[in-house]
Amino acid sequence: MLTALALLLLALPLLAAAAPLLARQARGEAAVHAACCGAGAFLALSGLAALLVGETATLTLPIGPPWGPLRLALDGLSAWFLLPLGLCAAAASLAGPGIAGGGRAALPRLAAPPLLLAGMALGVLAADGFALLLGLGIAALAAALPLAAAGPVNRMAGAVAAAPRREARALLLAAGGGAFCLAAALGFAAAAGGAAPALAADFPALRARPPEGWPGAAVLLLVLIGVLLLTGLLPGHRRRLPPALAVAGAAAVRSGPVVGVLLLGAMPALALYAAARLLLDLGGPAQPPWWGVPPLLAGAALALAGALRAAVVERDADAVVAALSLGQGGLALAAFGLAAGFRAADLGPLAALAAGAGLLHALHLALAATLLALVAQAVRRGAGSRRLDRLGGLARTMPRTAGFALFGAAALAALPPFSGFAAQWLLFQALFASWRVADAGFQLAAAGAAALGGLAAACTAAALLRLYGLAFLGPPRTPRAAGAEEAGGVAGIAALGLPAAGVALLGLFPGALLTLGDPALRLLAGASVTPRVGPLAVTLPGAGEAPAAAHLAPLAVAVLLGLAALALAFVLRRTAAGAAGTAPVRAPVWNGGAMAPPPHLPFGDPAAQPGAAGMAQPLRRAFPLLPSDPRPATLRAAPAPAQPGPFARLAGRLRPVLPALAAAPALLRLEAGHPPLRRAVGRLFALLLALLAAALALRPNG
Repeated sequence: MLTALALLLLALPLLAAAAPLLARQARGEAAVHAACCGAGAFLALSGLAALLVGETATLTLPIGPPWGPLRLALDGLSAWFLLPLGLCAAAASLAGPGIAGGGRAALPRLAAPPLLLAGMALGVLAADGFALLLGLGIAALAAALPLAAAGPVNRMAGAVAAAPRREARALLLAAGGGAFCLAAALGFAAAAGGAAPALAADFPALRARPPEGWPGAAVLLLVLIGVLLLTGLLPGHRRRLPPALAVAGAAAVRSGPVVGVLLLGAMPALALYAAARLLLDLGGPAQPPWWGVPPLLAGAALALAGALRAAVVERDADAVVAALSLGQGGLALAAFGLAAGFRAADLGPLAALAAGAGLLHALHLALAATLLALVAQAVRRGAGSRRLDRLGGLARTMPRTAGFALFGAAALAALPPFSGFAAQWLLFQALFASWRVADAGFQLAAAGAAALGGLAAACTAAALLRLYGLAFLGPPRTPRAAGAEEAGGVAGIAALGLPAAGVALLGLFPGALLTLGDPALRLLAGASVTPRVGPLAVTLPGAGEAPAAAHLAPLAVAVLLGLAALALAFVLRRTAAGAAGTAPVRAPVWNGGAMAPPPHLPFGDPAAQPGAAGMAQPLRRAFPLLPSDPRPATLRAAPAPAQPGPFARLAGRLRPVLPALAAAPALLRLEAGHPPLRRAVGRLFALLLALLAAALALRPNG
């Protein structure tokens, strides 16, 4: 099986090299997408077969750097992460070509998908440091390739505001920095274990002698920074998304769905694979409990940052999905840190369940993010925009897409019985069991991570409510949104149905998937979850001889929720008819908080319709110092000017009168030859004029 995977890794670059020939063909892009779909399906099936058989194999390739050949390995951990990679690639390729066009951008658009898939697969199958860095570097280069050669795109169609070349440059710089960090981490690990040079040492040699002491701390920090940088997930600027996610939004517009969906769904999973491999597998079981604190806190902070960004800052559908993907990846990283702490305390069953929560989170993230990313692509094609302020009412014009969007939103919001609920239930149960680790620092870190995780879950639900409510409910905000229609045909339904089915199966049968991933859990936690899980339920072990601390049966929960929904629908239909037996009145599910628009405003009053910024206003007020938000969180009145003193007020009032007072003596000087009556009248008039001017000047203001 590993030989077939190696041949696939060689065939994908050859397909990319054939891009100049395929660009001349009418169906060249369709052929590339079909090949990528087949490659993704083969990767997923290979991972599934390896997990079922429990195969562990290594392969030495006849090519490689000067110091030695490339080595590949297929074990439980790499087989598990082949599942999200293959499913993401297959679903994205089924969605079809993104945009038509030729010219200069045609070659990068055809060459990028197979190169990106090959780089990610090489990173997952790598058996040494050089192969891992090579795979991640190829993936970063392939992701930046379409944007480096892309021209301008119509911004009214929902293109990102940032220049594509700047985003590509940021991704390449982040990948270079991450490569240096990971190379340094491998160097510390190899030097501490007395193995071969950093990039020449294979993973079994590093696993045999893991780093300890200060080299172990250096490896821990460098791996965290390097993985996040190399996969483009570390935020580089407070006003922008991380490079990989920003590139995903731009690539979705310019190079079709494959590159964008792989960056949103598979790239975070690849980062989690690298972190799990280097920190848990190669880190060894003899690390102290503090070994899990940095990834635990970093993951919780990343989860909250991504959820807040999705709920408050982002106003494009793709950007919201990207931020949510970042947040879900943070929860998985926190689960791996928790597993490291449990393993250090010799709590094998809890370590296995925490690591299982991380693996389920990685698979759930890939499937749900892929589903919502494909929904965003369908909305952009059908409604002409991905800006939330230009959508609305798509549930009536695009009902199929709205249904899949609701499915993915429920999964990311961790609603039962979908995949997010099972993964987060395991994670929080493991966090609540952290008191069993006899280390006060680890217990405080776990308590803080639980608080951050709960806040992140609430913000994620708010972000998904804003996304679905603005895009699919309420009245349409533009004529283009009112005329939206479904796009994609049978291939589009298959592309959306594949991750939706995965989300449902993962949510209903988490125990079966944990049993399937038992080889990966043995590598990460040194223990098995087989005695604690079954095909229909998951049990959290109690302390000592105590009974089970918690029990989850998702299928039973789904049946109860289904019966409750049917009963509620029956009661509503019975009560809606009324006592007189009149027919129920149909109305929109949500009208945006406003009454029906008048006939002369068929799309409603733009000032009265809620927008992305308006729905985020409560959270912006709760977090006034939130980065990346250029608008103030609260409305502030202008400061009142300083009140002048009494003399200053008198001088200000007399200032307009001074010219009139200065002219009064001239008015009083009358010619000597004038009669006395005329002289008296003139003096009286001058005196009245002066008094009137003084009264007007001294009159109080207001």
